[in-house]
Amino acid sequence: MEEFIKRSDEFLQNLVEGKNLRSYFVNANLAVLVSSAIYGATMGTYSGGAQILYSAIKAPLLLLLSLYLTLPSYHILYSLLGGKQTVGQTSLLLLFGFTIMSTVLIALVPVNLFFILTTTKSSTAHAFTALHSTSPFSRSAASSHSPTSSKALKRSFANPPRIGSLPSCSAASSSCLWAHN
Repeated sequence: MEEFIKRSDEFLQNLVEGKNLRSYFVNANLAVLVSSAIYGATMGTYSGGAQILYSAIKAPLLLLLSLYLTLPSYHILYSLLGGKQTVGQTSLLLLFGFTIMSTVLIALVPVNLFFILTTTKSSTAHAFTALHSTSPFSRSAASSHSPTSSKALKRSFANPPRIGSLPSCSAASSSCLWAHN
């Protein structure tokens, strides 16, 4: 995780140059898997028992499946907009945000545990605990798009895709020509 947080500029430079992509891919997946499993287990402590294991499995599956199910769409859209990165580079870029998000989740484990362990078990308390356990997903997702990471991304991808280069299709012809604005 340290390589994605403390040395994000180095990671993004290596991403652009295509260096160490395999090790970054494995490390990022492991970081998301372990961090979100720990947070999931924390969420499951409210109900206890098998729910702890179930939540520890469910949280990483939710994050990683949502990432990999949407990856083709993101890559195709990025390519249509003129992006030159490979599918591997696109997946690592998205995984970078998920790694930061899961790091923030694991940082919130003590806070979440405090509320879970000090809240009585009632229907009102359950609603509060459920909201308190799931809201960090949106807060950590927002923090994974912080100004620091956005600035690093802009520096690493010096030639962003041009939106004006989308295909322009005429009604009279079945072929599309690239519009140059």
